[in-house]
Amino acid sequence: MPSRKHESISTSWLVVGERYSRKEIAARGGVKLVLLSLGCLLRVSGEVLGYQALLDAAWTWLPYSALLELAGVTLFAINLITTFLSDPLAQSVATNARGSE
Repeated sequence: MPSRKHESISTSWLVVGERYSRKEIAARGGVKLVLLSLGCLLRVSGEVLGYQALLDAAWTWLPYSALLELAGVTLFAINLITTFLSDPLAQSVATNARGSE
C-alpha cells in the first residue's frame, strides 16, 4: 500500500512573488469587491422587482447600482494598471530591506 504523504505534489515552488495573508488580500481588494458586490446586488434585485412589477420604485435603484459597479471596476482597473507598470524587482528589494531591519 503506497504512502499517502507522497500522493500529492506540492507546487508552491511555482509561485513567484510575495505571498499575502487573507487579511492583507481583503484589505487590498476589499473596497473594490464591496462596491462591485453592492452594485450587483442592487441591480439584480432592482431588475427582479421591477420586471415583475412588484415594486416600481426599484427602477430608480439602477443608476446607483451602475455607479457602484463602475466605481469598483474602475478601482480594480487602476490597481491592475499600476501593478503592471510597477517594477517587481524594486518592490521585492524594498520588501526584503524592510524585513531585515
